[in-house]
Amino acid sequence: AGLVLLIAWAFNLSVHTDAPPFQAGREKAIEAARRVVAEQGIVLPDTWRVVAAVRGEIQSSHRFVWKQGGESAYQQLLGSYLVPPHWQVRFATFEGDVAERAEEYHVFLGTDAEPFQFRHELPEARPGARLSEDEVLQRSYRVTQAQFGAGADQLEEISIKPSKQPHRTDWLATFADREHYPMDEGEARISVNLKGSEVANVYRWIHIPEEWQRQEREKATRFQIVLAICSFVVAGCFMGGIAGGIIAWSRKQFDRGLFLSSFGLLSGIGLLNLFNSWPSVAFRFSTAQPLERSILTTVGVGLVSILVSAAAPSLIIGLIHGTKSACQSVARSERILLGLALGAIFAGITALVSSW
Repeated sequence: AGLVLLIAWAFNLSVHTDAPPFQAGREKAIEAARRVVAEQGIVLPDTWRVVAAVRGEIQSSHRFVWKQGGESAYQQLLGSYLVPPHWQVRFATFEGDVAERAEEYHVFLGTDAEPFQFRHELPEARPGARLSEDEVLQRSYRVTQAQFGAGADQLEEISIKPSKQPHRTDWLATFADREHYPMDEGEARISVNLKGSEVANVYRWIHIPEEWQRQEREKATRFQIVLAICSFVVAGCFMGGIAGGIIAWSRKQFDRGLFLSSFGLLSGIGLLNLFNSWPSVAFRFSTAQPLERSILTTVGVGLVSILVSAAAPSLIIGLIHGTKSACQSVARSERILLGLALGAIFAGITALVSSW
């Protein structure tokens, strides 16, 4: 069974990606983002911090285009109206007035570190202009023409929504681009976000029909029910194993040496994982609280999580190996083969379920 399901796992192991691979590393992405900020005429104080994170989530718009338009439509829209895997570089400060710390700059770069989007976040109290709807429309057309080569003659106005702030009026103008969309369903759209008179963000996206979203939500709900049942079963097994391990330890029917070895190994893996994921974790730090507090909170919660995650399976391992009478008649080599077979069975079932 283990051999059969290991073969099933191998057949479902995909090494092909439908999106471009990363060619630029973190340092190159940050260097390119600094150039973009400098080209905007922005000079940031030394107190501002720069962090970068990889973004590559498969969004609902990706699934919609892939299912409704196929691979050709997906490849045609990827990199324009479908956001590809990319670097997101954030410029922010954790010092000074709390309200003013809401100002941030975000630069989005492709896998080759070529920028494709720039976003400026402003505090709500920052003063600015109060443009008219016609001024917003004309300014938006100039921006879309300059960035994407799509002007008033190619775009169809969808909506222009104002958002009044204490000392300025923000606008979100949305247009449909029907000339560069290869599908009958859905719509390619461009949105321009103005903070006063400043163009704070310009981005392209896919509008998904409500009916398709509703059907997908219904499908997802059914899968969530199955997932919840499976999670409940697994959690119950773990809780039972942990309780059994604690009882066996108190009765001296427990392999303490193996527990300590497993606990040390799993804790080390957890620490390495925390260290490896630190850039992505630090990217999400809120400027509303001091940086030192964010670091201490994240490290403290992370260490507790690592210790608990290492202790739970280690207790189960100590419990199982503490009961030696059941496996004394089985040769060590057979126990190893059985363990590998069980692992292969689990991996194969997981691969088949994921593929389905």
